[in-house]
Amino acid sequence: MTEDLATEAAGSVDAARQVITPRPALAVGLIAGLAAVQFVAHLVTALWTPYGLHRDEFLYLAMGQHLQLWHMFFPPAIAVLANVARGLFGDNLFAIRLFPALAGTTIVVLAGLTARELGGNRSAQGLAALAVLLSPCFSERRRYSNQSCSTSFGGRLGSWRW
Repeated sequence: MTEDLATEAAGSVDAARQVITPRPALAVGLIAGLAAVQFVAHLVTALWTPYGLHRDEFLYLAMGQHLQLWHMFFPPAIAVLANVARGLFGDNLFAIRLFPALAGTTIVVLAGLTARELGGNRSAQGLAALAVLLSPCFSERRRYSNQSCSTSFGGRLGSWRW
């Protein structure tokens, strides 16, 4: 059915074959490996850092305990996630920085998937994921629980398939 529509739009079968190009194969192992490196590196640095919570994280934890949706200076999902993390894992750096680690890992995966959507082969997908993994812009934003982390994640997720 898709080929019939493409043939009509292109005018001939040969032109339709040029229009319909299959997506490149997904570099599952490479992207998963880079995502695992991102996730493990984030959690290792969160567990063995000499520093404690960032001041913004204290704010999100306090706002999570005294939740007033739509009366905050930041998106309420950050406070809700901080409260969920605190309820599931307690008051520690691992708990507070778990969701930023997941968001950062997802951004690395989305970079590889976006490269695939744009026609990139396996090496292009891996290069895109590696570039995001090593980028100071992205690594600074996903270092701790903050508004930039959630904005960066939401922007990448919203623009992936649109």
